Amino acid sequence: MIPDKDTRLPVRFGRVSNAGAAEAVLVEDGADGTDVPPKAAATARFTVPAMPHAFGCACCLPRGSVSVALGRLFLASARGEVAPFTAVVAVTHSAAGAAAVKAALESDVLTRARFRLAADQRPDLAADPIAAMAVLANANNPRS
Repeated sequence: MIPDKDTRLPVRFGRVSNAGAAEAVLVEDGADGTDVPPKAAATARFTVPAMPHAFGCACCLPRGSVSVALGRLFLASARGEVAPFTAVVAVTHSAAGAAAVKAALESDVLTRARFRLAADQRPDLAADPIAAMAVLANANNPRS
């Protein structure tokens, strides 16, 4: 197995209780995030619009709430305001919340520069050739 050389912070889906001491927690408003995150972890919240629009529409284009929340986590760590973290656990309660996290990781250029979907959360490229083509297309896109 080839070691992962990607230095971006991995984001995986899970529960607050699954977050380790060196992981930050990204929580969708309304998600079951009532239990207290680990002391060393940073926490950021995001909302999904009540009337969700297509990702990339004119009203959402500046930056989505997930990208803003992940940006706050990254800057807080860079400034030393929170303990350094090695990964982010995204806690969502809706399909729209999970889609918003994935969309931010795929389409927001600044978010993509800092974070990535964790390897165990990626599609099985051997079993899904369409997903493999999409991954290759995104990896070779010079605008990304």
